[in-house]
Amino acid sequence: MFKGYEHHKVKDSMLIDGKLPHCTIPGGYPLYYILHSDRLVEVLCVDCANDYYPNMQDYEELYCDVNWENQNFWCEHGHKIESAYGEA
Repeated sequence: MFKGYEHHKVKDSMLIDGKLPHCTIPGGYPLYYILHSDRLVEVLCVDCANDYYPNMQDYEELYCDVNWENQNFWCEHGHKIESAYGEA
């Protein structure tokens, strides 16, 4: 599903007031997150990613990217992920 895309690994330095950002700085483009482990790949909205991030295991990695135009993009927990250029 994500082959060919350049995702950015999440680092603690990205946190703003202890939370993962909702959008890029600068630009304000909406972010989504990808949880990757040896067992699964899971798409997360920013709220779900913020719930999960503090409890991540050593074998798990979290990546982020911008949802540019996909207007029908949902996280694994049923929350719609905003797009940068799609209709609101």
